[in-house]
Amino acid sequence: MNKIFLSLFILIFAISANALQSLKIANGQYLAFESYSAAGPEAPTLIMLPGINRALDSRDAVIKQMMRQKKFNFVTYHTSLHPESLKLIPQNEFAYFEKSDVSISDLANESLILVKKLKIKNPVFVSLSYSSVISSQLAKMNVTKLIIEVAPMIRFDESDPEGSQGAAFWKNWFSLFPGMGEIWANNFLKQAYARYWSVRVDEMLQEETNKDLRDLMIKAYSQLSIAADGFDYREQDFSNSPIRHFIVADKEDEVRADFQRDAIEIYQQAAQTENIVITVKDAGHIVPSEQPQQYIDALRKILKSEGLIK
Repeated sequence: MNKIFLSLFILIFAISANALQSLKIANGQYLAFESYSAAGPEAPTLIMLPGINRALDSRDAVIKQMMRQKKFNFVTYHTSLHPESLKLIPQNEFAYFEKSDVSISDLANESLILVKKLKIKNPVFVSLSYSSVISSQLAKMNVTKLIIEVAPMIRFDESDPEGSQGAAFWKNWFSLFPGMGEIWANNFLKQAYARYWSVRVDEMLQEETNKDLRDLMIKAYSQLSIAADGFDYREQDFSNSPIRHFIVADKEDEVRADFQRDAIEIYQQAAQTENIVITVKDAGHIVPSEQPQQYIDALRKILKSEGLIK
């Protein structure tokens, strides 16, 4: 009984000791993150990039399971546009994205600032759905030798191909008007994404009555959408890419799965490599949440194949 109590105490202490921490990048720009380094300084450190809604963190079963393993260290963080980071902004500061739009380069730089802050020498970036757009930018920046793509987003409009056709029509129409056309197109996107995210945010907040937080979340999520608008994973220059391995799901949406197969084939041909592609069984799109143990096993297999763990 004492051993069981001690084990539970250690687990609870580990979770509380690694609760969300705050990193200030600039006024109105903060990152909420968690860092786990039980594997020791010589072990590889995975930088867990977030999905569109939020990052995985100690609320999630997969992170709690990863905390118990001793093969690798990992850091998980919410972008400055996610609610957990928005809540860190003091009342006397305005959110930085209210002054200008956020780019994918801005989001990629956030992960690099975090890596520098934590003094991580050889990071391995692990995407999750939406954040394949961030990992793609990191690949261009030559900051890592290895990227692990998990259920990667290939096209930003892949979940709504019909709706995207209408948006593409209006963007093309606006482009016929030099100068003002770009401004009109940007305003059109902001309004369209604000309408979409207002519904989603209301679903997330449910009984939350903080109107300021609600409005800020809608603007922030719209910025995530605008930053990735027009993204197509397959259009990268893979010939100079870091090594990439893929973790996909066997019950993925059919359209997304087709896009993923296309992207992996294009990468393999351009990089001239037979990379690892692991298919997780009985999982849909959010692999880590649906099959945490298979996900962790896949990470271990990839790190072992690269000689980073034994």
